Amino acid sequence: MKAKKQELIAALLEALTPQLSLVVPAGHKTPKALLKTVRQLAEQLARLRDKQEKQAAKTSNPKEARRKLTDELVAVLDAHFAEDVLAEQENKVITETAEELAAKLTKLRTKQTQKLAFTETFITDQETSQDSSQAAGKKARRKRPKALPPVSNLAAS
Repeated sequence: MKAKKQELIAALLEALTPQLSLVVPAGHKTPKALLKTVRQLAEQLARLRDKQEKQAAKTSNPKEARRKLTDELVAVLDAHFAEDVLAEQENKVITETAEELAAKLTKLRTKQTQKLAFTETFITDQETSQDSSQAAGKKARRKRPKALPPVSNLAAS
């Protein structure tokens, strides 16, 4: 995610270069406030892109994907066997095999996308929890408990 965000930041800064040349003199660094704003914009755009990709993945019908994949496989196999005249029974076998393969591939893709989404969510949750725990650690530090007296001193009293 960070690489995508860095690319997006670079693209935004490149697009803003003509306008920045009017504000920032040549040879000077881009102001920190402007860089921060560009980073925030890149984060928003990345979140929006991820949300749209997830939405597109949810709206895609597995049956539709399976049908498209079957059609593509049948087209490839027909092109491969175009030189030979196949019997109707052989065409039927090829079509059935293509359908089975498409079903298996669609199921595998679905599992992979679900697993990928889960791991991305898990990693993002871990990063945010680490960031928040680090921020909380800086704000309020726990005091060490006082050392307890040795047991022999307690027994003597």
